[in-house]
Amino acid sequence: MLRTWIQRRSIVMVKGTRVQGAVRDPSEFLRLKGREYGVTDGNIGHLKQYLQTTQTGKYSIPDNELLLQILTHKSFAHGLKPYNEKLSVIGFQLLKLQSSVHVISKPSDSPYALNGKNFDCLGSLLTKSIGNHKSLARFAKEKQFDQLVFWKKRDPTLEDPATSGEDTVLGKTVLALIGAINLTHGKKVATEFIETELMPLLVEDVTR
Repeated sequence: MLRTWIQRRSIVMVKGTRVQGAVRDPSEFLRLKGREYGVTDGNIGHLKQYLQTTQTGKYSIPDNELLLQILTHKSFAHGLKPYNEKLSVIGFQLLKLQSSVHVISKPSDSPYALNGKNFDCLGSLLTKSIGNHKSLARFAKEKQFDQLVFWKKRDPTLEDPATSGEDTVLGKTVLALIGAINLTHGKKVATEFIETELMPLLVEDVTR
């Protein structure tokens, strides 16, 4: 008589000390420095207030889930929660366009200028340098957004913002903010935000 053997594998979730191979409690990787992921005032309140009080609320974003997505990097929780990658791509394209417009709009006495606009600046080091991650990260830190972002270091032992990935993560957060403003209010308002809130700091970083 032939017998059929059935193999079974049991999975056990263990709370407390990590056990290699065991499934982690989801609440562990959905927390960052004591903050639990979710739409709470502690997570999105500061960003929401900043947008509501800047330019009399012109840039405010009423969608709380979108605010949380702005502050969530794909490195957090294995990318299981809505993260800001695509928002940052939209923001990057808008910032690149507005940086070019800003540079060529400066008064120029160049004999090659067209209607007072110096198109020779396009592609210059100045234009390319505006909006680098280090400058965008500086903006995020000055506005105290850096403590709000949900992300995970690629190497916990690295402290330097450039090598740890912090500058890149914060830079993408600011770009995602631009992208979210564009989705909420349109291109005109998003470019106003870039020109009035971001550009002075970005140009200062490049020219000093």
